[in-house]
Amino acid sequence: MSPRPNVEDQRKKEIIEAALRCFARDGFAETSMDVIAREAGLSKALIYYYYKNKEDVFEAGFDAWMTRMVDLFLALEAEGSAAERLRKLGTVMTDRYQEPAELFGLLLEYWALSKRRQVMLDRFREEFGAMRAVLARVLDEGVRADEFRPIDTQQVASVIFAAIDGIWAHWILDPEAMDLVNALQSLIDVLLEGLVKET
Repeated sequence: MSPRPNVEDQRKKEIIEAALRCFARDGFAETSMDVIAREAGLSKALIYYYYKNKEDVFEAGFDAWMTRMVDLFLALEAEGSAAERLRKLGTVMTDRYQEPAELFGLLLEYWALSKRRQVMLDRFREEFGAMRAVLARVLDEGVRADEFRPIDTQQVASVIFAAIDGIWAHWILDPEAMDLVNALQSLIDVLLEGLVKET
């Protein structure tokens, strides 16, 4: 007999999925708990039973999203050369971008809100720190294997993330200006040209 599903976890999942649809469609400022309740097909009282306010719902939604991102980055520590794993980074990021484009626009709102909510800022730093650490370890291995030239791997990992965020932000604001997949792959190509040690 299969285990019975956890009703509380299922309800939270339904609320988060509905809330992210609302935030993506209407923006954070225009989304209320009433709107989230209607979208989820649940009572507002039940939404408040699990979450204090819409900021908490938003935070929980992005927390789940960021956790999945970290899991994808951990795959970079699989076997293969450092260069091969950096190329896999491009695949990881483009696969993530197959989600609805509107969800990525929420990144801008998350960044803005995190400056006012310490718990969100702490979570942001924790998750991105974990992903930078994975990337730095891949770079370290490339340097030790004499595959990459000597570099400050922590600094380069931070720069790579800044470049990815920059591409992401420009695409969110002006999606017609670039092909996101090609832009990310171009970034990896340029990165490897600068990293690979000349023979």
